[in-house]
Amino acid sequence: MLAACLALLLASRPQEAPAEPAPAGGDETQLVATLLERKDEADPELVRRLANLRTEAALDGLIRFYDAVGSLYMRRIVVRAFSRFDGVPGAQERAFQELTDVATLGIETELRETAVDELADCAGARTFLAAIVSSEADDAVRERALRHHVAAARPEDVEWYLRLYQSGEVRKKDKRTKSKDKEAEPEAEALFGPALREIAFEGLAPSRSVAELVEATQSKLVNVRRRALEELAARRAPETAECAERLFERNNERPDVRLLAADLLLLERGPKFAQELHKKATRGDVPLELAFGLADRLAALDDAGLRAQTIKNLGQGRELEKRFTLRMAARIPDPKVDKALVDLSKDKERTVAADALRAMGVRGNPTFVPRLEQVLASSEDALLLGAAIDALDLIQGKDAAWQAKLAQLARHPSEVVRNAALEALGRTRDPAHLAALEQGLQHPGWTTRLAAARGLESLHVQAGVGALCTRIAEEEGRVAHEMGDILFRLTAQPFRADGRAWKLWWTEHGASFAFPSAEELQKRAQERDLREAKQVSRSFRGVKVDSRFFGLRITSHRVAFVIDVSGSMDWRLGGQDATEGPVRIDVAKKELLACLEALEAGTRFNIYPFSDGVVPWHEAGVECTEETFTEAKEFVEELGAFGGTNVHGGLEAAFQDPEVDTIFFLSDGEPSVGKVIDPARIREAVQEWNLNRGVVIHTISIGDRFPLLEWLAQDSQGTYRTYP
Repeated sequence: MLAACLALLLASRPQEAPAEPAPAGGDETQLVATLLERKDEADPELVRRLANLRTEAALDGLIRFYDAVGSLYMRRIVVRAFSRFDGVPGAQERAFQELTDVATLGIETELRETAVDELADCAGARTFLAAIVSSEADDAVRERALRHHVAAARPEDVEWYLRLYQSGEVRKKDKRTKSKDKEAEPEAEALFGPALREIAFEGLAPSRSVAELVEATQSKLVNVRRRALEELAARRAPETAECAERLFERNNERPDVRLLAADLLLLERGPKFAQELHKKATRGDVPLELAFGLADRLAALDDAGLRAQTIKNLGQGRELEKRFTLRMAARIPDPKVDKALVDLSKDKERTVAADALRAMGVRGNPTFVPRLEQVLASSEDALLLGAAIDALDLIQGKDAAWQAKLAQLARHPSEVVRNAALEALGRTRDPAHLAALEQGLQHPGWTTRLAAARGLESLHVQAGVGALCTRIAEEEGRVAHEMGDILFRLTAQPFRADGRAWKLWWTEHGASFAFPSAEELQKRAQERDLREAKQVSRSFRGVKVDSRFFGLRITSHRVAFVIDVSGSMDWRLGGQDATEGPVRIDVAKKELLACLEALEAGTRFNIYPFSDGVVPWHEAGVECTEETFTEAKEFVEELGAFGGTNVHGGLEAAFQDPEVDTIFFLSDGEPSVGKVIDPARIREAVQEWNLNRGVVIHTISIGDRFPLLEWLAQDSQGTYRTYP
């Protein structure tokens, strides 16, 4: 968002003060003197004017100015200016080197990314992009540089891409036989992880022969297998079907690759293969992600034979078979399906019953209402209650009687029902529900207060803004930040999480308040982001200003750290065979200790190390003090790595604390032990635990990438990071 806003600002910069008078003349000396005098208060137009002179002296001045300023905003302007020296004899190489230094050594993520992007736009900078890829910069920067390089791939790049792709094999060979000429193979000495090698193969694939692509479909790298299969299909190679079938039949293949293979086989073999897929989709060893993906594909075929078979099979078989058939039948317009859904909503398997209740909402048939109301009145299962209220809202959302019922449900003892009702009341846009939402703002549970705040945002009435301005003064941490964001979207005022400022502002302006237009809100957002970007970054001066875990800022005052301590965490970052580089668990412990040391006083936190099982530091979160930090430090320093990877257990333990509103989850491997191992089922379990609760999950994969961690972050509006 910051990148997008700053891009808009550069194109249309709001004037916060009268424009600065341009220095007389306008040559390098005068422009540089003016910039160095005004530093972060300088007009960005002067930077652009200096860069447009495109002389060595102008570049010297820009470099001096970059070192003199402290705001992210102004440094970003200068970084963009460096690219103006593309093609300038005597200055181009130095400008590109400055961009490379910012990309590989810069503190701020935004500056590193901007520097890489600017290099990518320069015709003569490809060697510098390649240098970033081969540097010791963090992997996110190296991957960004390599993606840019591959996007403009040339025939002469193929050999380099091949060396990058094969670097893992080269390192293993060098481990046994030391290279006699280290300078002859510089890339082979660099650390190229799986993600970089997969991107290199993107650039390599078009040049590979069919035989080489067939071989690549057996690579250990999942995205190489996927890309090779895609390339074979694009060329319509006869070998495509055989490779697709082999990948589809591999039980340990990642579900998304098997689904791609299924798509290709459906195109190749048609309805006959659809019947075969239908049989295979419900085998006991089929992952949930694959089963649901196949159900969606088969339903999309709209085959009469499959429809009849689906209706006939509804309710038969074990859990997976029932869920698969339900998913296929959800949109088939047949009264037999409606009858089967009512029966399935009473199934002993709660996941099957919940799927049936959701399907009722999708179908929108009012005859389902009595059964849905029965579930709402009698069940104590949060999964079923959530599915029932969502389905009822889909069917009866505009009905006055239903809205009156929602007002009652807003006081329901179940968190899931209560929160869903509050947000649904807001979507009615009926001011008559203001009182219920204001009451929700006073609830002792933080999840309900946030649900009420979101409802008030949707309700969009003046008195609701006043209620939020009053309430935010009593909040802290993540809840205060989210309410501040809601209030900004309602008012365009820039007070963020400052409850005192909001309360004072409403006292002075509440009587005359009017909602801002979309244009005004956009303008104020630009002004706010500009003002904040212009603030001098104290991290630039070497001062630590906030708590971060692997670069992710911690705003929560109720946070849980779920840390993988399985046996593979004792490996080095390069993998099980690596002999150099830091050990994964040591990296995790160092980051965690630095993060805990910078936590705001009063923040409640807990640590959940997991391997085969989970041994929490405390039963519930404890307040951050000097004493608890010392205790936590001793606990973290004593952690060792052993056993399997019980992802389900680690997350389940963290969710058992009702006060937790933010989870930081770190792991280096796929689930291998525990009550649930299938990643899609773990995802489903976490979605259930988080139903109408709103815990944000930030995930960090260390040493490799895993779809499950991306899903967990995506589902909860968190952030997914990789390390390195």
